[in-house]
Amino acid sequence: MRGGSRPLGFTLVELIAAMAVMSIILLALASTVVVATRSLPSETHPVTRLTRGSAVLQGIADELAEAITISERDAHAITFTVADRDGDGVPETIRYAWTGSAGDPVTRSYNQGAPIDVADDVASFEIGYVIRTDKETYSGAIQESAEQTWSSFADSSDYHNFAIKKKEWIAQVIAPTLPANAVLWCVTRAKLGLRYKGATDGQIDVQLRPLDDSGLPTTTVLDYATVLESALGSKYTWWDVTFSGDTPLIPGANIGLTVVASNSKDDSAEVLYNDKTGTGYLETNDAENKWTAKSDKGVFHYLYGCYYYPGPDQTAERRFVTAVDLDLQIGSTSTVAVHTAARTANEPELLSAFWSIDSGDDPTADANGDGTADFDTTTALVMNPDLLLDAKADTSWTIAVSGTVLTTAPSNDFSNLTTLIVRFRDTDANDKQGAMVCLNMDWSGTSNTQILGRLTLTASGSQTLVVSGTNAAKEIVQWVEVTDLPKNDLVELRLLADPALDTVNVRVNGVDRGTFPYGVTNRLTDTKYLQVAPWASAGAEFAHVCLRVGDPTP
Repeated sequence: MRGGSRPLGFTLVELIAAMAVMSIILLALASTVVVATRSLPSETHPVTRLTRGSAVLQGIADELAEAITISERDAHAITFTVADRDGDGVPETIRYAWTGSAGDPVTRSYNQGAPIDVADDVASFEIGYVIRTDKETYSGAIQESAEQTWSSFADSSDYHNFAIKKKEWIAQVIAPTLPANAVLWCVTRAKLGLRYKGATDGQIDVQLRPLDDSGLPTTTVLDYATVLESALGSKYTWWDVTFSGDTPLIPGANIGLTVVASNSKDDSAEVLYNDKTGTGYLETNDAENKWTAKSDKGVFHYLYGCYYYPGPDQTAERRFVTAVDLDLQIGSTSTVAVHTAARTANEPELLSAFWSIDSGDDPTADANGDGTADFDTTTALVMNPDLLLDAKADTSWTIAVSGTVLTTAPSNDFSNLTTLIVRFRDTDANDKQGAMVCLNMDWSGTSNTQILGRLTLTASGSQTLVVSGTNAAKEIVQWVEVTDLPKNDLVELRLLADPALDTVNVRVNGVDRGTFPYGVTNRLTDTKYLQVAPWASAGAEFAHVCLRVGDPTP
């Protein structure tokens, strides 16, 4: 058949030509891939390290922005807490750290877990802190006035003799008028009209006693001086007695200047008094079992002492982190170092330790992120019974109490600025028992000071708060007493203790009650904690406890 059709397909020449063209194209593509692959940065490439370092710092900065506390502040490490993330009600603790040795990694720990590397081959990881300092001004430590005359009576228009015997004693109520700025007052000496009576083998004590709610002397002796009858004359003279002055009294606390027989002798001495004029006269014929007040009478006396008033204002400095600067260099090339700054939205206070608990919180949780349960609930109540002053206390160190004792853990010296805020109340009327706060602080070796707050519900239906401690002379003293606090109301006690000044400032319901010097003494050992507890009272309740210890790092 003419003009037959051409067979389908490629000729050998065409196939060879096509393969040659294809080889050229593939070779060009392969070269492009090789060139492109070689142009990608490796793990050690500066661009890779820069990108990785930026991502690490951004992650750290994002978490720091949410910090609510910072418990470790170092040039190469930082530990902080952020709000609860897992629903257990407890903040989470995060720590970033680098050893400082080139080549070691930056690690991240979460809730005290094992450190995980977040950046390897680190040449430098530097942490800087932007600090804001706040200053709180409060009343200065109390100072002592010159000697004052607190009371005097010497009307000789109708004087009589009172013979001091084994059970027949006399007393004079002292109610001084204090300056408006007085926070405490004390008695230093007294003068009484005295003479001997009969045989001169008697002995009397001139005592200072607090008064009960009826205005009668209690059995408590605040201070005393002994007078031997053999030293007295046959005629009345003004006899001087000197007191230590180490038992300050709060304003409004009146006392009884009491003369008692101290060696069970009858006719130990005679005391001069006026039978027609005067006020505040008391006597007993039953060795203080029953005191009787008699109007229009007065014991001849002069009473002297001093008062304490606030000194120049003091200042407490608190520091807060407003931002954290972060610098990271991975590898030895300094040109790839990265920097960022993290703003801390909460501006956490710089603290070396802190504890905080509210009503309903689990006291055994680790809310402060130090790896230890915040409060020990098994420790017996340990405090100095002397600090209870007129409370009914066991004479041993360890006191059995009802309810739960909360003790801060782990131990702490509380040797930096320490701030304690407690809101509590006592709902069980009792005899000077109730809700107790005991802070053992300013430790050096086995020496410390102890500060005690005691809140009680009285039989009259109001609460009374007493704050006691050891003064600079290492004597147990009562610093503050606030009465007539409303029944069932929570009372807020704030203690601001500054070991650098050996002082503690006391505020009650926001009112400054004075700043008092304290003494450091050997009193307790291995009790480096705060305790809050009921003192044999089922009605003691604590709604909030917050204890903050400042950071000593400048």
